[in-house]
Amino acid sequence: MKQFAVEDFDHIEFSEATTMMTPEPGGGFYKDAEVEAFVRKFGYADKNNKPDRMNFGGRHVVGVRCPPTGLTMQLAGYDTVAGKNHRCDRREHAAQ
Repeated sequence: MKQFAVEDFDHIEFSEATTMMTPEPGGGFYKDAEVEAFVRKFGYADKNNKPDRMNFGGRHVVGVRCPPTGLTMQLAGYDTVAGKNHRCDRREHAAQ
């Protein structure tokens, strides 16, 4: 979560988007390839028509495809059908 945007972690308001992603993922295509390859694969042309510029961004929601990137965020240990967390072993998911 954004470092100073949340004042009370016991009562978080979820009416706004909450940033929970590290800026540098530790696995997957981003980790295995160069950053430029990742942006070329999942990014999109600049919306202000800046030449030779590609962007990566958008609102990524667990279990929902993000149209600008074509990616669907998955959260290990979260059951989207039940709407709740399950205990998970990080080592188990890192091996997948």
